[in-house]
Amino acid sequence: MAPRGERAHIVNDPQADELATLLERTLALEESLRGECPASAIEEAKRGADLARARDYASRLQELARRHGVRSPRPGGRAPLARAESLIAWEPSSGAIEDHLERVRRFIASSEAAAAMRGGLAVAFSGVSLAEAVDFSAQLRLPQSTAPKQRSAYVRDILDLLELGPVARRLVGSIAEGGLSFEQRKRLTMAVEMAANPAVLFLDEPTSGLDSRAALVVIRAVANVAKTNRSVICTIHQPSAALFLAFDRLLLLKKGGKMVYFGELGEDCAALVSYLSDAATSLGAGLPPLAEGQNPATWMLTAAVDPDADFADFYKFSPLAKANEAEVLAALGGSAPTRNPLLGGGLEAPLLDGDAPPPDAEPGPSMATEFLILSKKMAITYWRSPAYNVARLMVSVIVSVFFGSCYTAKITDVNGALGRSGLLFVSTYFMGVIYMVTGMPLVAAERAAFYREQSSSMYRPLPYAMAYVLVEIPYLVVYSFIFCGVLFGIVDMYGGYEKFLWYVAIYMGYVSFMCFFGQFLVVALPDEASAQAIGPSVSSLFSLFSGFVIAPAKMPSFWMFMYWISPCHYFFEGLVVTQFHGVSKEVVVGAIPTPAGPVPVEVSLSTLLTGKGPFSKFNGEFLWEHRWTDLIFLFAMVAALRILSTFFLAFVKYKTV
Repeated sequence: MAPRGERAHIVNDPQADELATLLERTLALEESLRGECPASAIEEAKRGADLARARDYASRLQELARRHGVRSPRPGGRAPLARAESLIAWEPSSGAIEDHLERVRRFIASSEAAAAMRGGLAVAFSGVSLAEAVDFSAQLRLPQSTAPKQRSAYVRDILDLLELGPVARRLVGSIAEGGLSFEQRKRLTMAVEMAANPAVLFLDEPTSGLDSRAALVVIRAVANVAKTNRSVICTIHQPSAALFLAFDRLLLLKKGGKMVYFGELGEDCAALVSYLSDAATSLGAGLPPLAEGQNPATWMLTAAVDPDADFADFYKFSPLAKANEAEVLAALGGSAPTRNPLLGGGLEAPLLDGDAPPPDAEPGPSMATEFLILSKKMAITYWRSPAYNVARLMVSVIVSVFFGSCYTAKITDVNGALGRSGLLFVSTYFMGVIYMVTGMPLVAAERAAFYREQSSSMYRPLPYAMAYVLVEIPYLVVYSFIFCGVLFGIVDMYGGYEKFLWYVAIYMGYVSFMCFFGQFLVVALPDEASAQAIGPSVSSLFSLFSGFVIAPAKMPSFWMFMYWISPCHYFFEGLVVTQFHGVSKEVVVGAIPTPAGPVPVEVSLSTLLTGKGPFSKFNGEFLWEHRWTDLIFLFAMVAALRILSTFFLAFVKYKTV
């Protein structure tokens, strides 16, 4: 067994700029990277204008390659790979990354080669089928000139390559709900990245959590990818002998990131065993021979942890190290490699100089195209999310029937009028909270997917945020008409299509605000639990300053700003003035004493709830003239929330499990 805390890195033999892009994307995630290196100096090194400086950067890049299991191409740079060569490197998890890696990261940031990286499981696309997930990735990441038939053929080839064809139509779902298995999700992750037609594929522990059979299936898929002239970089935790022997090259590191061995494994690990045995003899170390049937991955760790012999120092001055260093220096002076072209939908086309443009020569999808693709993907996800949308439909019907059945009596006095306005407030506020809370889990799951897809530069945040609005609108419209229609039909409202349409419009404005407010909290706060805690609290504060609980005239002056920014104020005012304006029904509001006895004072409902004067419930604050202001303000707040959500999606990223 390998010592606790060790981990394996499997690395293919990439070409120079492909290597650069890979390192740039992976090291960008390292929080410990620091340091400065002027871009002009880097360009001078790349041009060879200053040979000493070039050699300094070459030395740094070689050290980085040693530490991260990355190797330079053969001299010449543009020669196609005869075969995809693999590397395995074991390094203690406690190894540190020096500050100068930031300088190397800046050096490689100018690379033009395409690389795809993926660690862990695919967390996106739970509502789509496996084939749809890969196709969406291909639409977003392949050149726009790729014909639909060619893209479809390419997607089918990917599924066949990774042995996912038999389950292509199965929904991704979740393991608990009978979706794809744990091992199938690993291969789906690879397929989603393969859809970008990358030159380099990075896999972070693709066999972790799998049994031996499933691990071999995944490694077989990795080998299939390597056969398509792509470079593959993997990390694997404690490989078995069968997995270890599947690779061609080894990068062995000891604690601190010091290199012990970097070279061919050989037939049955003969090259590795021979080198370490010779090194042990030269160092006078007692390295036991590899026993028959013993796992070479376990045996080699003896050299990495031997306290009596410094195998890393031995390697530093070995001919093997000098040969590797010369290869790195030669690679830095080579020309940029070409990328695997997409030819006829096939994956096994050779690298052809000039037949395909460089990866960045053709722009990716436009923002409008991304918007349409993302909207389609989200529409499918919403349609296949009954726990979210069917629940909202059922709640809309049940709540409207429940509230409506409580207010079937006609308005005969002031209490009845105030009760009817209370119905408008409470029912709408209640549904707003439902819309806010029910959407949070879905958006939280999508946020994790968004972070992963952004790390692969799959699309931009703006079309993603806009797609959410487009997909939500039909549901909001339909559910608003259902809720308002049922309630309007049961309760003795003062009918007319104009009042009904105003009711629907203002109700929809508020529930839309609450729906997107919940989504905003999820993307702006570290986790869903925080959003679930803060959302209802803020909503309660809004309701307190709506004008329903406390009349506007009785609010303390220093809290009036809350009244003016509360969305509850605007939806409540809008509903009251549109439903009671022009209603001539009169109710008794008081009495005037006379010698003959008190004389009742009657005013119309319109005057009581939407007018001015001594008998106005809201002291003239709720006016018919404000109806458009109320409606516009609600939808303006929706727009502001989407802008804020886009900002947080673009510039704030929280760690997700």
